[in-house]
Amino acid sequence: MSFNFITGTDGDDSLLGTDGADAIFARNGRDTVDGAGGNDEIGGADGRDLLIGGTGNDTIFGNDEEDTIEGGAGNDRLFGGRGDDTIVGGTGNDRITGGNRNDDLIGGDGFDTFVFFDGDDSDTISDYNPDQDVLSFPDNNSVTIREVVQFNIPTGFLIEAGGGDGVRILEFNPTYSSVDLANSILDANVNFGSPIFL
Repeated sequence: MSFNFITGTDGDDSLLGTDGADAIFARNGRDTVDGAGGNDEIGGADGRDLLIGGTGNDTIFGNDEEDTIEGGAGNDRLFGGRGDDTIVGGTGNDRITGGNRNDDLIGGDGFDTFVFFDGDDSDTISDYNPDQDVLSFPDNNSVTIREVVQFNIPTGFLIEAGGGDGVRILEFNPTYSSVDLANSILDANVNFGSPIFL
């Protein structure tokens, strides 16, 4: 595959891709990147960036800052980096890795895979559906699921992965149980812990 190469400056840039396959590197600064059409590869650098894939099956890498990453339509691979990122998969079957720090993850429509490694800290998923989404913990032998209860009302689940890492599942459909959640977890044995009352 041949790419159209687009490179930013060390200032605050707005970079727009083409309808073909683009390779866009934002460099430093607070940048806005829109890949537009095509299967694009997009990378941020230092600075709080807004990185948008657009249509197509895109691969997007964040950086060490607090980035907002939006996959758009298509089956995207999204990587947050080392900041407190917000990552939105959009429409399509996306693979989302928050990376280090505490990230907010939204899969969007489609069958999404959320991947968590050792040292990824605590992330939050606000639209998880165990009927179509999966959680992958390739570095962990086991995880523990605990229901979160606030004012005597279940509000979601906490998945503890060890070493202070964890995943908070918010807005979880009350028709699903912790067993449904456990059945959607890959690469790790699942234990059930006592509820957390807030």
